Amino acid sequence: MLGIGVAEAVDGEIVAFDGAVWRVPVDGIPVIAEPQHGLPFAVVARGGVSITKQVAAIRVDGTFTEVQFAFGTWAGTMVGFRFPGCICTVLRPIEIAVDTATGG
Repeated sequence: MLGIGVAEAVDGEIVAFDGAVWRVPVDGIPVIAEPQHGLPFAVVARGGVSITKQVAAIRVDGTFTEVQFAFGTWAGTMVGFRFPGCICTVLRPIEIAVDTATGG
């Protein structure tokens, strides 16, 4: 399962992978999302690797030396979706560090 979303009351970003659902609040420290926490927007893909002409779910695991925030070298998982043909064709991933100490 891969998923991204927005937490209720815009209280952080949501990222799901490896059977866990995380909320990354503004402080950038991920916490397990509580089941009662609402999701006004979420996209989730289940199953194998299937890319259609409409939607692509993407997961990248690795060590990154250039990231959008100032952590220097960073190791973790990025999850994102691409919707070709929409205004939002740019992939905007949400990240969680391997040690789950940082994200965004």
